[in-house]
Amino acid sequence: MSAFDSDTQQAALAALKSLAKRRYADIIENVRDQVVMAAMAHVRDRNIPVKLAAERCVLYALRMARVPAEDFAGSDEVLKVYVENMGGASSEKGKQVLDYQRRVLNKLAESTRELDYLSDDEDDKAAAAANAKDEDDDEDNAE
Repeated sequence: MSAFDSDTQQAALAALKSLAKRRYADIIENVRDQVVMAAMAHVRDRNIPVKLAAERCVLYALRMARVPAEDFAGSDEVLKVYVENMGGASSEKGKQVLDYQRRVLNKLAESTRELDYLSDDEDDKAAAAANAKDEDDDEDNAE
């Protein structure tokens, strides 16, 4: 993805995160390793929005974030499978994701499990609802 501008990278990572969040079993589960590898390539990006989108993508692709209860099988299981697929905990990719999980992903995952947490998707819905209410108020004032 490095050949694309940062807005495109951010949008692609956000789309992958949304798919991982909503359609994991249908779409992401079969290509999870490739999705995580692509996102891990951007978790140290200098462009902060790309870095944050990559972190969220990894979080949801590894099933560490809060997801609907019927889809949640335990945050460590998918991570363990991914590490084994990458050559185990002693491989370079395995070490990279385990280190990142220890330093960053655990904290990020915990914040998504808080009761008052609003995901970026819910923030978008709240903003759209606020804009719709403002438009309705403007129409009412115009009459």
